[in-house]
Amino acid sequence: MTLYQGNKKYEIVEEIDGVSEIETVNHAVIDYIENNDRAFDVIFGMNDPTAIGAVAAIREMSENKVLIYGVDGSPDAKELISQGLFTATVAQHPIYMGKEAAKAAYDYLNGKEIESDISINVDLINAGNLTRFDISKWQ
Repeated sequence: MTLYQGNKKYEIVEEIDGVSEIETVNHAVIDYIENNDRAFDVIFGMNDPTAIGAVAAIREMSENKVLIYGVDGSPDAKELISQGLFTATVAQHPIYMGKEAAKAAYDYLNGKEIESDISINVDLINAGNLTRFDISKWQ
């Protein structure tokens, strides 16, 4: 699968099912590095634990020029961002998601028509804006 953004081309070289477990991803990334010649420079985890497992593998294998992204806005990911070991995490704002879901359910149960898609704003948290967020809390 190939992804395009502007004039830059991105190629997915491997997909790993880490079942959202740090250790599983850690071992899978190490195995990939040891057994494949295909270079890579970005890892995108489906959530922060998978990306954190990749951080540990990258550090262990001394692969220093790999950008690592996750999704959750977790305290652990933000701490790793502050240490320069994690590129970014996407904060999904679960409290706001819950409020919007409850509001939609309430409206639905009261006979109101609700949108089939309800958008929730997210934030990309990186070293440039980390100070805007509480590192000790989920975003």
